[in-house]
Amino acid sequence: VEEAPSETSKKLQVHIDDDELVVEHCTARPEDVEPIQDLVLSSDVILNTTQSLTSETFLNFLEIIAPKYLDKISQHDSWGISRNFSSDQYDHPKYWNNPLESQLPIAPDMKLFSLYGVGKATERSYAYQTSVATDCSSIPFRLAKSLTNEDALVSSGIRMTDGDGTVPLLSNGFMGIKGWKDPIYNPSNMTSIVREYQHLPEILGAGGTFTNRLRGGRTTADHVDILGNHDLIADLCLIVSGNEEQVTEQIFSNIRELADQISLD
Repeated sequence: VEEAPSETSKKLQVHIDDDELVVEHCTARPEDVEPIQDLVLSSDVILNTTQSLTSETFLNFLEIIAPKYLDKISQHDSWGISRNFSSDQYDHPKYWNNPLESQLPIAPDMKLFSLYGVGKATERSYAYQTSVATDCSSIPFRLAKSLTNEDALVSSGIRMTDGDGTVPLLSNGFMGIKGWKDPIYNPSNMTSIVREYQHLPEILGAGGTFTNRLRGGRTTADHVDILGNHDLIADLCLIVSGNEEQVTEQIFSNIRELADQISLD
């Protein structure tokens, strides 16, 4: 049974970051939020500061420190890999947002296009450290901002990789280049075409019409601006007008090499 928050914990607290600047305010946690900090600092959880957490081991860790939260989101999402869809369990909507636990429809005449940007540094993973006792009790971890390694593309605790500035390359391109070419996930063998767009933003001071340079201009491939990319717009027009045969595979990244390193068996 959880203890009710004390009067002290209900008071407004101030979270101070490493630079001793006030970056946010902390309040008492809601009643349905688990006391994560207490668990993390207890002897029940042993943290290995050099261990990298995979998606599987992170879920195991989350099960220890926040079982109620994990149970809640597990009712609506799934993160597994299935190679057999004979079970009725996969009819549940919780699997539909995971392309590795759902199949494409039986539509052999359909074409699937994966259109996305590459060439823009994108956050891939993070290094954390446990919060000290003076921090907010509701924040068990903080970004390890002192960790920087240029060779590993790590800056202030954040590891970067290729992508569109928001979604990493592997998340954007894996299913199109490999996953949906597997008959288990694509049972009717519909055509899967990957078309990448290089992030080549136009500069405001480069001359020309000023408005053409806003938000990266005509050649941006940034996740939030790519619908302004003229090549992408032209390709979309070809697809929806029945001229999709003119939209062919275009790869600038190493997505093939990355996909080849991943086994789904």
